[in-house]
Amino acid sequence: MANPFSDVMDLFEDESVPILSEVPLRSKPGFCYIYQWQESTKKEDWRRDDYRWKQDGTCSFVHDGVEGGKKLYFKLQIGLKEWSKQFKKSAYTHPTYEKKVLVLYEGDVSVVNDFCHGNATSKAKTEKAFHSTRPSLLKELKLTEGLGHPIKVYSDFVNKAPSSLARQEIDAPRDVKQVRNAQQVVRDRKRLSRDPICDLTELYYKTDFISDLLLFPTFICLCYHKPVMENFQNLIDRSDLPAMWLSYDTTFKMGDFYLSILAYRDTQFEQRPVTPLMHMLHERKWESSHDFFFKRFTEIVPQMTAVKKMAIATDEETAIVNSVKRYLPTVHWVRLLDSLLEKYENKAGILEHKHTAGVSKLQERFYPSSSTRF
Repeated sequence: MANPFSDVMDLFEDESVPILSEVPLRSKPGFCYIYQWQESTKKEDWRRDDYRWKQDGTCSFVHDGVEGGKKLYFKLQIGLKEWSKQFKKSAYTHPTYEKKVLVLYEGDVSVVNDFCHGNATSKAKTEKAFHSTRPSLLKELKLTEGLGHPIKVYSDFVNKAPSSLARQEIDAPRDVKQVRNAQQVVRDRKRLSRDPICDLTELYYKTDFISDLLLFPTFICLCYHKPVMENFQNLIDRSDLPAMWLSYDTTFKMGDFYLSILAYRDTQFEQRPVTPLMHMLHERKWESSHDFFFKRFTEIVPQMTAVKKMAIATDEETAIVNSVKRYLPTVHWVRLLDSLLEKYENKAGILEHKHTAGVSKLQERFYPSSSTRF
């Protein structure tokens, strides 16, 4: 009985069939070629030819008494949930022809339809045709983890990609997010755990940003940038600069944790920008948590225990006020104006808005524009 695959396998020896190391894009019906690779990372690149294919089956066969031959069937995706077999692709591999795959196209190419990615939600993405990236490029992107910022990696790959726009859609990263995602996959695989506490502990040892990490009896995480802290220290009690202002407040919009931020006005600039100096993630609003924060602050910046030209603004929370006065005895404490306004606004509401005009005048007096808020 004749082998039904003999005629196809003869194409591997046919000199008229081109042997290519670069996958041709948008091939027409009747075209066939042999894709040959040298690097193992490029073994699957023939699958990306700028059509949207889905593998539709596999058939094993024997050729010249050698087993291991495979035929792969592909059907065309023409919509988010639509498929067509009017235009098909098939691929053949056999152990006799190492590092080679024979690819054939047949059918009606007019059914091809470009459409967006299946997960696209924004209008910008739903109106844009999606083009799959070649597998070897995705592997290359993963190798860049730890070697460069995603923006730099993206720029480098785009610059070395072919000048043809059609080829860039396959041979260059889609965007910076794709680079970032590829690097993130590698980082995720290296993680010892998916537990956030374990990840935070890993960051503690790998970065200079986290300075303290307490787990018991309550969770506390202190963070600061050393260059920012050094700049702050250089401004303390400078005779040629105005008095320094600090601000310390706690936000309630961090899920399971509170976030307290200590910020300062950089008086060496005319606009005196507000710069975050030190952060604390904490589980409970205990006075001991604020004590720990300011105790560590004075250990990092010893000058704070005897500073002369400085004031700190906080709300009227007893725990915060007590901690400030305990560890920053020479720093003048003042009430945050936001806290004062909120207090008066609440009272105005209780008194049927009789004092709303007074609150408005207070806002105009201290906040002539939003940029003056500390």
